[in-house]
Amino acid sequence: MRSRSSLFTRFLVLLTALGLAFAVLTWRLYQSTENAFYSELQSELRGDLDWLAHETEQDPDLLKFPRADSLARAVALFKGYRVTFVAPDGKLIADSHIPRDSLSLVENHALRPEILAARKDGFGTSRRFSRTVGAEMLYVAKALQPKGIVLRMAAGSSTLHHFRNAALHTSLWELALFFLTAAAIAFWISRRISRPLLRLRGEARDVSKPLRWAAPFREAEILNQAFAEYADAVGRLSSGLQQERDRLRAV
Repeated sequence: MRSRSSLFTRFLVLLTALGLAFAVLTWRLYQSTENAFYSELQSELRGDLDWLAHETEQDPDLLKFPRADSLARAVALFKGYRVTFVAPDGKLIADSHIPRDSLSLVENHALRPEILAARKDGFGTSRRFSRTVGAEMLYVAKALQPKGIVLRMAAGSSTLHHFRNAALHTSLWELALFFLTAAAIAFWISRRISRPLLRLRGEARDVSKPLRWAAPFREAEILNQAFAEYADAVGRLSSGLQQERDRLRAV
């Protein structure tokens, strides 16, 4: 005879399937949350660049070395982002993360994606690996017209990794909580059904008592009604057999 799985196993399989669907949904939500974070971070960097552009407009000498270098380092220290001033020819005027005496050794930035986009549209963004500092960065750049200078700010890998880890941990905790809740629900439901069934099996040994499934479900009442009708049918059949036996004995 083929073995059958328990109610708990069936409920657990069902909830596991739902859990897998929930895991896919969690991953999609994680990606959406990550994209929303990058969007908010870009908005913050754009706001900082607007402020920086306003300050340099009020005092154009802030765009000249060495004041530009001092400004870039001060803003970077306060905000925690990399700050770069790029000249019209692509050379660096200042960079908060590069020593002053090494600026001339840095690769020309004229063809950086965010620089090209900023000179075309006013603002440019790019998320890429920086060969200069050796880390993944999120860049936002703003072109100053008509000077041709580009102001750029970038969030470093530590900021990006911190958010990713926080979002991932949150998603994993949500997934773990779902599976624990699903297992608890499956166990509770299966016990609510299986315990009365086991009790019913024990009561079935006493034929003098009517069978009754004492479970808090509407289906249990339907089954109990079927038990009663079956017992009545068996009683009538037994009575008929008894009468027939008595008749045969009298012959």
